[in-house]
Amino acid sequence: MPKVKLNEFMEVFDLPAEWHLFVSKLDGRIVQAGTEDMEAADEPEEEDAGLPQWQRDGVRQLREVLASDDWIDASELRYDLHEYRLLSDFAHLQKDERTRERLFDALNGKGAFRRAKNVLHATGLRNEWFAYRDDAAKSLAREWLEANGFEADE
Repeated sequence: MPKVKLNEFMEVFDLPAEWHLFVSKLDGRIVQAGTEDMEAADEPEEEDAGLPQWQRDGVRQLREVLASDDWIDASELRYDLHEYRLLSDFAHLQKDERTRERLFDALNGKGAFRRAKNVLHATGLRNEWFAYRDDAAKSLAREWLEANGFEADE
């Protein structure tokens, strides 16, 4: 069972929507690719001459990844981390009734994330929230890795 560095894999949750994170089924290596590299990988190799050397190397590697069945695109996993639900669950865990109510009030309507994060900051719970979110993301990442035949290397 290939090992995947969990901290590196966790970047899947923070990548922009147009980025991809691929994991090698053979050795657990990770390759990330943005729109520009994905577009360059679709072009013939002759087009690479105009790219800087570092980008040519990355595009060459990306072509190998895309042409092989030995890689899995884990990018869709980012959509399985539902921060609104996590914030609501986090609010339920608060012992202080006023704080809990403020968080629930913040989560209603347009701009809910901004308001909730303002409440987290004002109540000194910001770091606690991020630890809670990171724990949930790690759990989701471990589940995905295991389901796809990988071992999380922590």
